[in-house]
Amino acid sequence: MIDPQQQGIKWIKNKYEADLKVTIERALAFDETVLIENVCDSIDPIFDPLLGRHTVKKSRCTKIEDKKCDFNMNFHLILHTKLANPHLQARTAGSDHPH
Repeated sequence: MIDPQQQGIKWIKNKYEADLKVTIERALAFDETVLIENVCDSIDPIFDPLLGRHTVKKSRCTKIEDKKCDFNMNFHLILHTKLANPHLQARTAGSDHPH
């Protein structure tokens, strides 16, 4: 979400309220939403498997660092930036989806 005026982040927080206070592992397994605020020009590589939806075991698990986590395909990850024109790497922007 590109949100330089921070109107969108207020809407997201109102919509999801306490549901945003979960761990990545829990959100992945139980179809919950994770919000990462104030993303700059790069995103930590730990999120690459999530951004690319890289899964193992018939799309039921993904790896976060060296830990296998259950993966619910309805999981939501919201990345928020205040930058009006972010320049994220192509792979991070979602163009590296497996076929």
